[in-house]
Amino acid sequence: MNQEEKFNTAKWDAKQVRKESAYPDRSSVRRRKKKRNGLRFWLVWCVFVLVTSAILAGVGWLLANDMCAFNKEPLTATVEVTKEDNIRTIAKKLEQEGLIEYKWYFKLFAAIRNAEDKIGVGTYELNTDMDYNALISGMRNTNAALSAETVRVSFPEGYSVRQIIERMV
Repeated sequence: MNQEEKFNTAKWDAKQVRKESAYPDRSSVRRRKKKRNGLRFWLVWCVFVLVTSAILAGVGWLLANDMCAFNKEPLTATVEVTKEDNIRTIAKKLEQEGLIEYKWYFKLFAAIRNAEDKIGVGTYELNTDMDYNALISGMRNTNAALSAETVRVSFPEGYSVRQIIERMV
């Protein structure tokens, strides 16, 4: 190394020393800024999570109230289901009568429970004490079962199949 290079190096070191003496805690200031930024990030993240959780809990509570028939004013309504009706039109009728609040949620519930197969044609008297499951059960077509007659038949021992058939007729 020649003398000139040593001199330049010494100059550079002197400049560096002057800079550091002018700002003695520059590296610690950077560390504090990073710490503050990290703290801000976690604070914003926690607020976001809390607000999102509160919104989801509120929406969940509203949907559960409607599905389980909590906190509803007593109301009885007559709903007529025709052959042309599907879940969409039935949900609309239930909403118009005031039996449900969210028809989209009823349609989702009905799709999961295969309610289209369970709901029969007829006129039904339903009320707000019925949850979604009870509404679907309440719209089952049970007229055939109600109009059937119950007959008691007894067969004496020794009857042949032909004799049992004649007695059944």
